[in-house]
Amino acid sequence: MSALAIELRKEKRTGVIPVLLAVGVLGAAYAFVNFLVRKDTLLNLPLAPMDVLLTQLYGMIMILNMFGIIVVACMVYNMEFMVIDRCNLPEGYDVSKYEFFQGTPTRVLKDGDKINIGGRCIQVLHTPGHSPGHMCFWEKERGYLFTGDLVYKDTLFAYYPSTDPEAYLVSLEKISALPVKCVFPAHHSLDIQPEILIRMRDAFRQLQTNGQLHHGSGTFDHGDWAVWL
Repeated sequence: MSALAIELRKEKRTGVIPVLLAVGVLGAAYAFVNFLVRKDTLLNLPLAPMDVLLTQLYGMIMILNMFGIIVVACMVYNMEFMVIDRCNLPEGYDVSKYEFFQGTPTRVLKDGDKINIGGRCIQVLHTPGHSPGHMCFWEKERGYLFTGDLVYKDTLFAYYPSTDPEAYLVSLEKISALPVKCVFPAHHSLDIQPEILIRMRDAFRQLQTNGQLHHGSGTFDHGDWAVWL
């Protein structure tokens, strides 16, 4: 039930729910007006009144189905082409052919673990806040920090029941202390500088000082990023 509530809030925030309701109302209005205008013709058809009513409802359902197809098409378009719009992809890379890795886990990672990927060592940093098991990945030799969903430009989502604003601050304290040279987030623009780690940490500190670092306190805009609590 909580997952459904979260999804409904997301849909409401994006404006999908009001549009769906508007389409439903318009479809109902269309069926009603069409019946009033063509009442004599419809009632004189060699059909039972219930069949006439069902025919009108079918027209409304068709409109809703068409709208649903449009929404799904837009979502697919965004998932595929938003990547192209926001990133400089390697030559020859086709995002439409990308497939998620499907494999069998061999171990469960924990804070401090190190992963050797062939001449490069990646350290696991447990950074809860966005989610209980969220992790960032730190490549010390190059100063690369892969922040996942913890840090990125645009709005940070920290209002879900599974998020923890206080833990979010602790994680920001942790990664902002690192000598980061490049930040690689999981979302949106790659034009992001390490100084944003300090700004986010300081903003979360201020929210804590103001007694606002908790769910339901609102959305706080900081220019190139924001946080929704």
